[in-house]
Amino acid sequence: MESYWSVGTEAPDTPPLPSTLRVDAAVVGAGFSGIAAAYYLAEAGLSVALLEAGEAADGASGRNGGQVLPGWSENMVRVADRHGVEVAGALWSLAEEALRRVSDLAAMHNIDCDLGRVGHLEAGGSAREIAELEAELRFLERWRDRNRSWWDAAQIEAAVGTRAYLGGYFDPGGMAFHPRRYALGLLGQARRMGVQLYQHTPVRGWERRHGGFRVGAGQGFVECREIVLATNAYPPAFAPWLRSRILPVSSAQVAIRLSERDVLPPAMPTVSDTKAELNYYRRVGQDTFLFGGRALASEFRRGDFASLRRQLADLFPSLARAPVTHQWSGRIAITRDFIPHLMRMPDGVWTLGGYTGHGAALSTEFGFLAAHAVTHERPDPRAEALMAMDWHAFPLGRAGRHLFPVVVGALDVRRRLALKRR
Repeated sequence: MESYWSVGTEAPDTPPLPSTLRVDAAVVGAGFSGIAAAYYLAEAGLSVALLEAGEAADGASGRNGGQVLPGWSENMVRVADRHGVEVAGALWSLAEEALRRVSDLAAMHNIDCDLGRVGHLEAGGSAREIAELEAELRFLERWRDRNRSWWDAAQIEAAVGTRAYLGGYFDPGGMAFHPRRYALGLLGQARRMGVQLYQHTPVRGWERRHGGFRVGAGQGFVECREIVLATNAYPPAFAPWLRSRILPVSSAQVAIRLSERDVLPPAMPTVSDTKAELNYYRRVGQDTFLFGGRALASEFRRGDFASLRRQLADLFPSLARAPVTHQWSGRIAITRDFIPHLMRMPDGVWTLGGYTGHGAALSTEFGFLAAHAVTHERPDPRAEALMAMDWHAFPLGRAGRHLFPVVVGALDVRRRLALKRR
């Protein structure tokens, strides 16, 4: 399933790790987080090996919706209820810094990724969803960092072109970009700074040795002082601590070719909603519409997302027969509290992830924070509230992870029946 973003964007041609290498730090995973961590470690003067089992930006970093969203996936009212308003404020400031960091890096290194500030709409289709969104908007107003606004159904129809929502709040800070070009552009700069990239180099594991680590990777080994494990939704089998805290789920997307007859607002914001299918979408240029959300489990095996196209038709009836040019899927990493984390595992390895659909901005910031923790041997003061939060494992251990697909399958059966009744 070729992603829309993969067209014309090839990862650099680099050999796998051939033998033994000695560096200051090894970063595992060449997605947004790993690339950013390697970049900032090199900026601090460390020698860095970036190890990737496949190709750079081939996971969620090159397969997402290209929405650079403000804030966090979890509703900030619930964050404040659990952790206090002060912690919620610290997390919000961190997310704001994440938006600035992506923008600054793209500008500083002339990364051609079509980055633009288009604003973001979080929309709801039921009275309960509207109540939660309104409460979050009122909560966010205490920080007054920019002018968010509430849109009613008529305003949403005018701005987006659908009558499916009762309301939602618009945040002008949201951005959109070409995610794969951004990732590969930052990777190119990291390599110019001395980062050694080894693709097709799966890591087999590591062991403590002489105050550092010996990492088995590809056909060789990497000896280093520190490791940053940045695999997000692909936690390796040899890291059970992380695997118990990350739940990978799949999200599907389709790209639609628009015609002159398809009347959609030409300057749409990015959109995500709180409906059961968790749809998200945006325009790209004049003739492409990207639409994502949940699909049936069986469709991921086939690579054909008929249920997603029906969701699209429900929201935008005029697009029901629009031609699909691409359809693809990618993994999202969910945490138990729906908040990403950065932590040193019991074996001394730094790890990060669990962006829960908000990774385009936060993952770059977390890469910076991981590099800061490695180079300064302490967390950045702005991240102290985040790193003081426990990263809880999912209940029931391995049994719970095996049970989850069964539950999803049961939900899919219910959704199939609902779709047949339409």
